[in-house]
Amino acid sequence: MRQFSKTVSISAPPAVVWRILADVDAWPQWTKSVTSVERVKQNAMASGAQVRIVQPKLKPAVWTVTDWQPVQSFTWISKNPGVTVTAGHQIIRTSEGCDVVLTIHFGGMLGGLVGLFAGRLTSEYMALEANGLKHRAQTMD
Repeated sequence: MRQFSKTVSISAPPAVVWRILADVDAWPQWTKSVTSVERVKQNAMASGAQVRIVQPKLKPAVWTVTDWQPVQSFTWISKNPGVTVTAGHQIIRTSEGCDVVLTIHFGGMLGGLVGLFAGRLTSEYMALEANGLKHRAQTMD
């Protein structure tokens, strides 16, 4: 098992940040860590929704939403033989706006090994996502 975390402070209200974060179809517009997004199952983003995400240097992955708490957080998982990747997205209100906490957990029999080999790229993509989200939220009209 291997876990990564990235926190970013954003000078924007949680509701603004949530609108951007929850609109996963638009992620390729503000983060270079995502090339394309396609809905697989369920039109609305909520628990049970499935999204196919293509990222540079990685195989396309289907992510299933396991927890959806509007304006607070969502979690989704992607499963492959021997590895389950869990990604969390949490918004915490602050006096200046909010903090966003991104987490990635590599579990399963091969999770530790995959997390070790993918660690550098995972950290890089988490930083791209966090910084892209911050820029997008703070420059919206």
